[in-house]
Order: sequence, then structure tokens, then C-alpha cells
Amino acid sequence: MIDPENTARLKLPYIMPSQAQKHVTHNEAIRLIDALVQPGILDRDLAAPPAGPAEGDQYIVGGDASGEWAGKEDHLAAFMDGAWFLLPPVTGMVAYVADEARLTVWDGNAWTEAVPQDFQNLALLGIGTTADAANPFAAKLENALWTAKTTGEGGSGDLRYKLNKEAAGNTVSLLFQTNWSGRAEFGLGGSDDFAIKVSADGAAWKEALKVDRASGTVSMPATPADGFSNWILNGDFSVNQRGGTRTPGIGVYGYDRWKGHANGLEQVVEGLPAGEYTLSWQGGGNGTFAGVTAPSPIKAFTSGGDASAVVPDDARRVCLLAGDKTGVSDPFVPRPAASELQLCQRYYEKSYDLGTTPGAATASGQMLHANAAQGTQICTLHYQRKRTAPTVTIHEPNTGTAGKVALSSGTLVNAAISGVGETACQVAFTTSGGAYGAFHLYTGGGVLGQ
Repeated sequence: MIDPENTARLKLPYIMPSQAQKHVTHNEAIRLIDALVQPGILDRDLAAPPAGPAEGDQYIVGGDASGEWAGKEDHLAAFMDGAWFLLPPVTGMVAYVADEARLTVWDGNAWTEAVPQDFQNLALLGIGTTADAANPFAAKLENALWTAKTTGEGGSGDLRYKLNKEAAGNTVSLLFQTNWSGRAEFGLGGSDDFAIKVSADGAAWKEALKVDRASGTVSMPATPADGFSNWILNGDFSVNQRGGTRTPGIGVYGYDRWKGHANGLEQVVEGLPAGEYTLSWQGGGNGTFAGVTAPSPIKAFTSGGDASAVVPDDARRVCLLAGDKTGVSDPFVPRPAASELQLCQRYYEKSYDLGTTPGAATASGQMLHANAAQGTQICTLHYQRKRTAPTVTIHEPNTGTAGKVALSSGTLVNAAISGVGETACQVAFTTSGGAYGAFHLYTGGGVLGQ
């Protein structure tokens, strides 16, 4: 129904044709316009009129209104000409609430945020670009800043950016792209180990770095290791002091550090720290490490200590490296020959030439102890430091007989070995008949796992 005396929305009074004192109606309309247009609200939470209001003060009546405001919840309360005017809001009316420093709008049922201060459960948000179902949050900009809320602002001064995934098998990561093609990614990809991977084309990826979640061990799967990172000694089978074979009996040492095993060759690695390792070799067949039996490469976790590594007896370039090296086709890097030999001699060495089998009849490498005095002779025999006190055997050079010393007269006498330590032992024998020189050869052991 049309109201002939008031405007439809703001209910401003019309000046009627036959009306006397038209200025009264005009002034009332001006007063209403002053209250309803661009209202500046002091507060919208009061349920009763405040004490001592100033002319022109405006409020939005709060819930459970009382006093002069009773029953006028959500109305505009304007103090004009010493009295309260209570005006119903109109749909679309916008008011500024001073104590909250925000705009509010009447939607026909309630006062809501004209410019929301809180954004909750948004389906899409695009900043400078259009978000879509695949990327519900999208931003197109040149710079972005995240800064901690200071203690003066009620914060802690810290800032922690959190990314969460549902389960260990899921992925949470940051992906870097060039022209929408992936080039680098870091995070937790399909496991709880932190990793960094890179790609040249966005399709084929290589893991560059990995941090084990349990041990903190850092590995670089795509980086070839230097020779001294290999826990296997004599992995290229270049040292063979005993003159052994690739197929010695079970428990018998052939090539240095390698002994026969029912499934090939075994090396016991000393003092391996706990963590993830990769055992690899060139060639076919299965190997075993840390309870895992499989073809090369074998990736497995060990709790640390002495560890057995078994490979086929025809394996080549055997390598045991910390971390995941399954992405490297051949991580083996040889050590310098002198270094490899020295490492092997911590467990076994001989005074013979490298190509001479211990016990051979040869003067090459013999050791001489000379003393003009007759009787018991004692000499100290030094060798490279062993991992533990070794087993030492004396061989005379003429026929290679063990436990004997050859005097200068050609007589063979017994040799007694004592005081065996990690770096030296004492050898005693008796000279007679004017013989004052003695020649002898030795082999020293200290083999881990024997």
C-alpha cells in the first residue's frame, strides 16, 4: 500500500498541498535525513541509553533493549533536540561503527560486516588472479611478506609457517616452477623423511638431498661419493695379500676383508653408525644387508654396530654408503691404491712382497736380526696398528717353515713369540755354533669376524 504522506524507504514526511506551517514538516524531514544518511555509530552493543548523550550522538540498539530503547533492538538511536529518535534500519543501509573502526550493513535481518574482518570457510580466494577448483587459493603478485606479531601487539615475536599432511604416505611440499613446469621441490614426499629433488624437464626427477627422520643422517643420493665414504674395504678386490680366490671355503678369507659365505662373499663392517645405508655392486645375483636380501642396490636401515654385508662371489665395485643411493647407477669410487692397502693392513699384513703367498721360500722381504753374542736373542717386530692384538706367525726364508728362524749357518731354530700388541711383538730364538745372524718373515692378523 502506498503511503501518501511519507517516502517509501526512509519514511521522510511529504509537505502536503493544504498543509499549514510547512516548515515544520520540512525540518522534520531534514532531521531524519541527518540521522539516516551516512550514520556514524558510536557503539552497537548498548542495550539501554547512555548517560549524558551529546546532541547528534548515534547508536545501534543492542539485544534485550530496555528503558527508552525497549523493544527497539537493531534500530538506529539518534539523540536530537534533547530526545531519542528510534529509527528502523532499511535494507542496504551502511553505518560506520566508531569503536570498532568498521563498516556494517543492514541486510534486512541483521547488521553484518560491510567489509568482513574475518574470512571463514571460503571456497575460493584469488588475489590479482582467478582461483579455481585445482587452485582454490591463487595469488598473482611480485612480493609477499609474512612478519611475526610483535610482543607489543600481543604476539610472541615468533612466526612459524605450518604445512600439514594427513599421513606419512602423503606429500606436503613446496614446488618451484619455470613457465609452469616443475624444476625443484622440497618437503615430505611420500614419507616423513625430508627431501629436496630437482628436474630438468618437470617430468624426470632426481633426489638431491635426503634427511632421515629418525637419525638425522643426511645423504645426497644423486651425488657420487668419494672413495672414503665407502664402508666396504677392498670393494674392487684389488688387494689380495693371502693369494686367495673368490671362492674360498665358508668362513675362510680369500681376498683381503672378504671371506667365504654360503651365498657368496661376506665382509663384516666394523662400527657402523645407526642409519639408512645402500649396499650396491656391479653384477647380478642377490646380496644381503641388515636382514634384506635382494639384487643390487639394497637399501636398508641398521641399528648400528658391526654389520654383515654379503654379495655374490663375482660381484664388482662393491659399495656401502650412508643414505639412499638407489638413484645412482654406480656410486663406487676407488680409493688410492696405497690407502686401500693400508686400510686392509689394519686387519692383516705380511712382510712378503704383495704377489708372494705367505709361507713361500723366498729371501725377498726377509728380516735380519744380527748379534755377535751367542745365546738367546730377542728382537721387537713392529707392524701397522691392528684393530686388536693379532695372531703373528714367523716363517724362515729358506723353506718357508712356520715357527722357525734360519740362522746364518743355515740351521733352523724355534722362534717364540710373546708380548703381542696392536703395534708390535717380541720374537725370541737361540743362536749357537758361532751363528750370529737370523732371517725371518712374518704375517700378522687381527681380522674382524675371525
